[in-house]
Amino acid sequence: MKIGIASPVELQMLLDYLYVDDKKKMQSILGLGGGGTQPTQMAIQFIKMGYRVSVFTLSQNVFPGTYEIFNGKNLTIYVGHLRRGKKVVFDFQYKEIMLVKKMIQQDRPDVLSCHWTYEFSMAGILSETPTMITVRDWSPAILKLTKKPYRFMRMLMSFVVFLCGKKFIPNSPYIEGKLKFLKDKKLDVIPNGIDDSLLLRDAKVFSSPSELKIISINNGFGDRKNLKPLIISFSKILKDYSGIKLYLIGDGFGVNEEAYAWCHENKLLAHIEFIGKINYDEVIKFLDGSDLMVHPAKEESFGNILVEAMARRVPLIAGENSGAVPWVVGESGVLIDINDEGVMYKSILNFINNTEQLKSYSKKGYENVCNRFRLSKIALQYIENFKKINE
Repeated sequence: MKIGIASPVELQMLLDYLYVDDKKKMQSILGLGGGGTQPTQMAIQFIKMGYRVSVFTLSQNVFPGTYEIFNGKNLTIYVGHLRRGKKVVFDFQYKEIMLVKKMIQQDRPDVLSCHWTYEFSMAGILSETPTMITVRDWSPAILKLTKKPYRFMRMLMSFVVFLCGKKFIPNSPYIEGKLKFLKDKKLDVIPNGIDDSLLLRDAKVFSSPSELKIISINNGFGDRKNLKPLIISFSKILKDYSGIKLYLIGDGFGVNEEAYAWCHENKLLAHIEFIGKINYDEVIKFLDGSDLMVHPAKEESFGNILVEAMARRVPLIAGENSGAVPWVVGESGVLIDINDEGVMYKSILNFINNTEQLKSYSKKGYENVCNRFRLSKIALQYIENFKKINE
């Protein structure tokens, strides 16, 4: 069986699976990735299981209107041009959809796994390939928290996909609850997973309370990701613990980017490291060097970074009403009202003053991932569904 995956992907993660010449060729078009870490990990897992895999994705670094092809053993990657700007709003990403459709039809996979309910899923439907669509966010909730024309366009596109698609996989009970209108089109929940090799086997060694390192990884500084209460709480903690640090990672969190500008304006720059967007391997290194993750997002359809943090034994503070977050974290993290600065301040302080609590939640999180989110098990669930739609 040849499996197609149509999605944003992290091309950097696939380099080692390409032939030498193709690897060198791809390095010339690498950016920081399209944000599709989970579909990329799935592609790698399927290759490890012996399946042939074709990946269909987009990048700004490809010449307009064209696509490039890269090959490896059991892997073919198609990378088409991705536009930015207002044009994609007005034409509903028509050019991207048609380009991905063309790539899929050229390759002719036996089954197609599309991720998110936008341009890749639309292309998959139009390609007339047996297709399953994994629903990884809920566009009306995103639009409510990020009121932009682009998000409105994406919401409309997602409902066209829901209308025209045949099989949908929710990645959490939170998303499953939103998809009741799909009835027989909806398959069972399959959560995001993490490659077994990323599970940190040894117990984590924590910094001293006075030098604790806190991390938060998000894309965007908008209302949905809700970083302001965390930054304000952190500034108050600094008054008593001047040696602690806060690392902010993701799009919008680099020096001179949106988060930095807000902190500068409000005189809250002290002891904050503005890392910005980095590749996946660097994210893992920062997780390993951190003692506590605070994830203050108001809404997550899943929250893969939570699983990655738990796999690397980093204790968590996250939102008790933040979409799928309570289901993902369960009792293996501290769930709070992330809009209440006072509650957040006290929750962080509890970890600073209690090394045993850090160790306890580190162990709980790791066990949670081992029991529920190992990609080796999750990939088998996808394979079973592929067989059903191909019968």
